[in-house]
Amino acid sequence: MLLVVGFGVQVGLYFHIREGFRALDTGSATTTVAAAGGVSTTSMIACCAHHLTDVLPIIGFSAAAAFLAEYQLLFIIVGVFSNLVGITIMLGIIQQHGLFKNDGSLSHLLRYDMRAVRKGIIAIGLIVVLAWIIV
Repeated sequence: MLLVVGFGVQVGLYFHIREGFRALDTGSATTTVAAAGGVSTTSMIACCAHHLTDVLPIIGFSAAAAFLAEYQLLFIIVGVFSNLVGITIMLGIIQQHGLFKNDGSLSHLLRYDMRAVRKGIIAIGLIVVLAWIIV
């Protein structure tokens, strides 16, 4: 459920960024929107990788499926944290280019420095993944 919500938020932010750059009519819009879309796509691939264990036995890779099943929870954890990182990257783009209204719903969230928030999420994610691997 967290993976679906995270991806949905990223899709919404992607369209917000794209429309914001269209309204600004800037030349850097294409590169930035492409980067935001790439982050969203990478995050979605990471969060859906755990479904490989469902498909691999059907196509004859039972041994690989058994191996990956052991790490299925790790894929989900990495997917959730990659969603959070992707969201903070997109919020950072919105913050950097002023693509929000000062009295809008994003303004409350964008009071925080998204680079610092992203670094914190990455640090927490690494700690959680390392703890999972150690235990």
